[in-house]
Amino acid sequence: MKITAILAAPALCLLAAPAALAQGIILPERPRREPPTPVLDRGAVPLEVRTLDVRTSIRGRVATTVVDQVFFNPSASELEGTYLFPLPEGAAVERFSMWVDGTEMAGELLDARRAREIYESIVRSRRDPALLEFLGTRLFRASIFPIPPRSEKRVKLSYSEVVTGDAGTVTWRFPLGNARHAPKPVGQASLVVEVLADRRLTAAFSPTHRVDVVRKDDRSVKVSWEEKGVLPDQDFTLILQEPSGELGFSFAAHHPSGEDGTFLLLLAPAVDADAKPIPRDVVLCLDTSGSMAGEKIEQARNALRHGVRSLNPGDRFAVVTFATEPRRFREALLEADAAGKEEALKWIDGIQAVGGTCIDDALQASLDYLRGGDPARPGVVLFLTDGLPTIGERDPALILKRAAEKAAPRVRLFAFGVGHDVNTHLLDRLAEDLRGARDYVAPKEDIELKVSALVSKTTHPVMTDVTLSVEGVAVHDLYPRRLPDLFRGSELSLLGRFGGSGPAVVRVKGNTPSGPREFVNEIDFPARTDESSFLGRLWATRRVGHLMDEIRLHGETLELKEEVVRLAKRYGILTPWTSYLVLENEEMLARFRRGESAAAGRGGGDGFGLVTGGKGGEDALRDDLLRRAGFRGAAGE
Repeated sequence: MKITAILAAPALCLLAAPAALAQGIILPERPRREPPTPVLDRGAVPLEVRTLDVRTSIRGRVATTVVDQVFFNPSASELEGTYLFPLPEGAAVERFSMWVDGTEMAGELLDARRAREIYESIVRSRRDPALLEFLGTRLFRASIFPIPPRSEKRVKLSYSEVVTGDAGTVTWRFPLGNARHAPKPVGQASLVVEVLADRRLTAAFSPTHRVDVVRKDDRSVKVSWEEKGVLPDQDFTLILQEPSGELGFSFAAHHPSGEDGTFLLLLAPAVDADAKPIPRDVVLCLDTSGSMAGEKIEQARNALRHGVRSLNPGDRFAVVTFATEPRRFREALLEADAAGKEEALKWIDGIQAVGGTCIDDALQASLDYLRGGDPARPGVVLFLTDGLPTIGERDPALILKRAAEKAAPRVRLFAFGVGHDVNTHLLDRLAEDLRGARDYVAPKEDIELKVSALVSKTTHPVMTDVTLSVEGVAVHDLYPRRLPDLFRGSELSLLGRFGGSGPAVVRVKGNTPSGPREFVNEIDFPARTDESSFLGRLWATRRVGHLMDEIRLHGETLELKEEVVRLAKRYGILTPWTSYLVLENEEMLARFRRGESAAAGRGGGDGFGLVTGGKGGEDALRDDLLRRAGFRGAAGE
């Protein structure tokens, strides 16, 4: 495959660090030769970005973003480029297109392998295709050819995501950070966000950029930023602040004719400033392997110090560091009084980064502290790591299984990934399985602030062991599958499908500091509505993510793969088995579609209308696809 060598470093960087998101960049390759094995330019740098135009609409808790970029090839050579860009967690790509001879051509979702074959063949015939492929969780790539010498190439991408809040604060981010890798400043950069909130907005501001804020009314605002010749070195962040109620319900639904509908339910518990903190047992577990050396270990030490200082009277705590093996500050939980904290802080000062990464042993050691004890006393593990398991058990499935078996019912795990090389899948699942949360911190980002906010939040659980039921309308396929605990100021977004319509009663039950409690709200599920059509794709993205987790943990089965591909085709989702292909013009696209339909009518192919008779093998398959799209130059022609 042509991309592997170029992607090796950038893929690790961007894929592993959601907190370090980046705007799209194009990495060039030299022109292809026959056979189609690329000559990689080891010194490749991103093409220049002439313009970056971002338009985002936030309605309630759903943000839809359109990114329009114009790149420039300053060289005297024709190039093939790789457009790399990460997406927020759970984001759903809605459209991918590029401009050919001044006309915008949108991508078509195809089987990934066949899309790649078409792309390879078109490149050899020197037409203008672009291929958008799934590379891994939160990272996508587009292959673009040709990029003529000293000319521009325009690419547009749109995606939707669910944004949630914390303590009445909603944070939306757009990836700008990777512009620092560009060879020249961005010629013209502009970003506009239009917000229509479900509740009154008390504030709207950016802590990262100087913006113009125009309020339309108490629920809507327009935020804009524009600069010329800029080289951004951090992501754009927008903060929206809302007042809090006791338990806020926000509901949106899409119900097309003739099929089940999709709904989004947002639960936001109250912020009680007078509530007293609940005593907890807290284990602070820090990765001190050799890869943490330098800035990261100092960053982590500061976070650990802050975590210790923020413990409340009545808390008990332990500190575990791990490299080649775990090290314990004390063999038993220690009272979080002044003397205990002071001892821990002195011990933290001596932490050094050296050795491998024994994640499994560290988790087992941390969870040992929380076995037994008062079931009503929360047990919290704060787990910070920067890498992959390299010592002891390395299989993520077994690490997850052993952690779930060791953890007492009262335990919640909160994971922090530090830097770019984190196994995000493992940390995501650890936090989900042990009903906590996870966050990721980029180099130079303030990890102390995040750790402090999380430690503070866990002192005020609003509701644990949360369950939700709906009476009056049948609901199914809810995500997340297991509802997390609700802490003071946190929010929970739930996506699901429903059949039927009419009034329904939503019951949220769980354990609160004052005992079991139930919140009841009435909601009207619409019989038919074309509003919020993006909800189907967002729900399908979550379901595909769940199915991909099952495949990673338990192995691929035909049933799971077919369900992933079915959802991908239905909702236009990029997966390991589906990709977007941009053809040169509408005529070629129409020919390709007619070829698909004709083949399907003959009963050929496997759902994409492919005929594999004739010469057989990969060449015949490629040639058949090309002939249907109207291309010439296939073998034998």
